[in-house]
Amino acid sequence: MPAVDSPLLPAVLRALLLAVLLVLAPFARAATEITFYYPIAVGGPVAKTMTRLVEDFEREHPDIKVRPIYTGTYRESLTKALTAHRSGNPPDVAVLFAVDMYTLIDAEAILPFDDLLDANARATWLSSFYPAFMANSRAAGKTWGVPFQRSFCIGTSACSARRGSMPTVRRRTGMRWHATPGS
Repeated sequence: MPAVDSPLLPAVLRALLLAVLLVLAPFARAATEITFYYPIAVGGPVAKTMTRLVEDFEREHPDIKVRPIYTGTYRESLTKALTAHRSGNPPDVAVLFAVDMYTLIDAEAILPFDDLLDANARATWLSSFYPAFMANSRAAGKTWGVPFQRSFCIGTSACSARRGSMPTVRRRTGMRWHATPGS
């Protein structure tokens, strides 16, 4: 998992929030408010980082108010999102496990990005993610999520310019871990 302060994290959060804005914009008469559920499953200052990312986003988009809500672990976040959906007050955006996509689809608690984005956004934004990272975000020919914290690549030419700052990848061979810097 990449560091919480990954340079790609703000771009993904910004893109997620803008996608929601595109859907809500026609209905907005005043400032748009977006409810954003997020879990914390790693150590470190994640809540502070999320607050900073939201503040940065709101500075760039003063007509949008983001209400970040820490919802516990991933499992607790799914439960809270489904409960909110069933009560008629779902979050606009939620960070959840990709595997929960099927539960959300079955509960009719999720909309595919394909239905929310115009053709240009589908072609440019969705294709800007590494295909391998998008594999578990798609089902039934639709894109139901985007990778949120998967933001580093291993051994590709796209990473060669950043190779010095790439994390060390550990490979397990038998019972031993072998460090392989940048590959």
